[in-house]
Amino acid sequence: MLLCLPPIFFTSGRAGEHTRPVAASKILHRLDILLVLDNSGSMIKHDPNFLMPEVVTNFLGGLDDEARIGMILFDEQIRQLEPLKALTNSVEKALFLKSLEQITYKGRFSDSPAAIERALYELKTHGRPEAARIIILLTDGIVDTGSPAKDLEKERWLKEELALECRKENIRIFGIAFSDQADFSLIQTLAFKTKGEYFRAF
Repeated sequence: MLLCLPPIFFTSGRAGEHTRPVAASKILHRLDILLVLDNSGSMIKHDPNFLMPEVVTNFLGGLDDEARIGMILFDEQIRQLEPLKALTNSVEKALFLKSLEQITYKGRFSDSPAAIERALYELKTHGRPEAARIIILLTDGIVDTGSPAKDLEKERWLKEELALECRKENIRIFGIAFSDQADFSLIQTLAFKTKGEYFRAF
């Protein structure tokens, strides 16, 4: 399955493969998608042009009425901005996009493992059995709880236990980073273990 965010273009690839261009196209599959958005202060460095709201806005334009989408924002806290739902008219899409105003990149820390756990729970609980269930993680790949020892523990939990649970549930993780300076190790590992992909925004 090819996920594209029109008209933004990416290079994508799995571990060990060459990167390739991904063109924009209409997404016509029945999808249940959780957007997991990094709001930590480190994102200012890795997304200095504040592309994330534009990426999400363009992504919604590529979904059809069969798709359902939700949104989680994380820094040191985890906030579900939007529940998993279909956006079937312009009013619902406008309200969904208004939630993007809460992105500030002012969070002190970055607890992506807890955010992925929340997304996993949401898809397990409210996802449709017949739909492809997907987590799209927009981040710089940095796990930062304020404690180096806890960071290592949480990163291991994410790469091993949470990734395994996603794979068992057939939930794929697609990671998107916004610069060459992002930490691709985490993003690549999650994509590989869940049969997803990773992308880099130019």
